[in-house]
Amino acid sequence: MKIAIVLLDNYITSNGDFGELGKELLERVIDGEFIIFDYFNDRSFPDESLFDLIYLTGSRNDAFLQDSFTNELVFKVERVLKSDCKLLGVCYGHQIICRAIGLKVIRNPLGWEMGLTKIKGEIEFSINEMHRDIVEFDELILQKNRLTIIGSTKICQIQGLRDDNFKFLTFQGHPEFNNDITLEMVQSHLNKGDIDEEFAKDCNNRSNCNSSSNVERIIAQFIKSL
Repeated sequence: MKIAIVLLDNYITSNGDFGELGKELLERVIDGEFIIFDYFNDRSFPDESLFDLIYLTGSRNDAFLQDSFTNELVFKVERVLKSDCKLLGVCYGHQIICRAIGLKVIRNPLGWEMGLTKIKGEIEFSINEMHRDIVEFDELILQKNRLTIIGSTKICQIQGLRDDNFKFLTFQGHPEFNNDITLEMVQSHLNKGDIDEEFAKDCNNRSNCNSSSNVERIIAQFIKSL
């Protein structure tokens, strides 16, 4: 199986960049040949006809921007959706796929969602969150494209999507993050004044809860349907 990983940010965590983290995640659930494409720095994007799966990483960029970086990426994803290649997107990647479908990405009026979070839906799972943008609910588009919301939280109704044909799967959260990476980023946002001490304390407390491996089972089931 050939899997392309599209790197969409240059952020480096203590465990590597988002492309490396995505590769580690996928290696835990499937055997395959992995190639990373650095779209962030050189607009490199895979030829969908040569791959079984394309994975879109997270990013600090806003997916609702109408600039060349974002619009060209959405156009390329629209092309992939018309091919036989499957798509898997996390956080920003999730939002870009949703934009390509016709859904709208907005700044969440309820603010940031961070830390290990329980998601309620078809299958309950826990996932590390790190976002303040969300995909806006639009029942007409969801029904037209036969999409299923895989989970929700109080401040983010669309925590991920899949289509009936298992063409794509998305997560608003970060299945590739462990708790340490997430808490590093929580501390960074606290230092910048994006969140307060109480918010950061809550994120730290939730990191002590047991995480669920159900999210990896969901990804494995999706990929094995290739």
